Amino acid sequence: MTHGGLPALVFRLVLLLVLVPVVGPAQPVPPPERRVALVIGVGAYQSAPQLANPVGDARSIGESLRRLNFEVEEVLDPDFRRITRALREFGIRAQRADVALVYYAGHGVQVGRENYLLPADAKLERERDLLYEALPLNLLLGEASQAARLGIVLLDACRNNPFVDRMSRSMAIAGRGATSPGLARVDDVPRNTLVVMATKADQVAEDGTGSHSPFAEALLAHFQIPGLELSLFFRSVRDTVLRATNNRQEPFIFSSLGAEPFYFYPRPPNRPPVLAGIPALEVRDTAGPTALPIARPTDPDQDPMSVRITGLPRSGEVRIDGRVVTPGAVFAADRFANATYKPEGKTLGPVGTLD
Repeated sequence: MTHGGLPALVFRLVLLLVLVPVVGPAQPVPPPERRVALVIGVGAYQSAPQLANPVGDARSIGESLRRLNFEVEEVLDPDFRRITRALREFGIRAQRADVALVYYAGHGVQVGRENYLLPADAKLERERDLLYEALPLNLLLGEASQAARLGIVLLDACRNNPFVDRMSRSMAIAGRGATSPGLARVDDVPRNTLVVMATKADQVAEDGTGSHSPFAEALLAHFQIPGLELSLFFRSVRDTVLRATNNRQEPFIFSSLGAEPFYFYPRPPNRPPVLAGIPALEVRDTAGPTALPIARPTDPDQDPMSVRITGLPRSGEVRIDGRVVTPGAVFAADRFANATYKPEGKTLGPVGTLD
């Protein structure tokens, strides 16, 4: 084929693309951390009506935490001796761990703005019985805070509580006022420790009408979401519980945390984008703008991608969306469907690469 009485010139353009994930390069995977958890569920109270959900909540929470690489000890319907022994053993494990978590579902009471968690054999016929039958929350906080990096305490313990009425009558007879519903604020939080209550201080949480309490249901759902930093995780749990209870129950957070991030379910490192092979482009000197044979790249992590232009052919021009491309330009990867090359008609043979 000829053009103007001369042989047609053939231009060969080699295409090389460098894909750049918008989120930036994958971060190094940190060394594995040791995570330990104590999960307690008390529903079969010997001196109060049974709670339907705490044991099931604890089992499901424990299962989820194991999938998140926690070493989990489950304690279900413990008496006072069992719950105190479990807490002591947990504290020993927490001293050798990076992260220590306690989840408690069951009854709790506050007296004199101090919080107590109740094992299955609690009776609490008088105020001083707390010393012999209940677990001080401060003791639990102290053990969780032994972890090198982070302690987490999750309390679904603000349910409507018959022990409160019983103790209030006893304290009124003794002229000592009455207890308050729910749990008290936790202001003296150990350093690098987070406390999350199923509802606000002095409020009553719901046990739930389904298989889990609203708080446990929200935790279980969020444990499955990768990439939620600790603060965002619990803010989102709060919003979920509010929606599920028509704003009757609002989880509350008390903490003394630093800036180091923590993820229950870290997002896996980004995988490299995938780009199909790109053939060399051959065009004649008579050709107008010719589409570049570049397939749409894909990203296994579904992150948005961009392409950075680092080099252009020695002759001719490349355009994207009709605009001339210059070195260093960055484009969204999907815009390369509109990329074209137009020869100048001066060079025979290879004209370089598009990098």
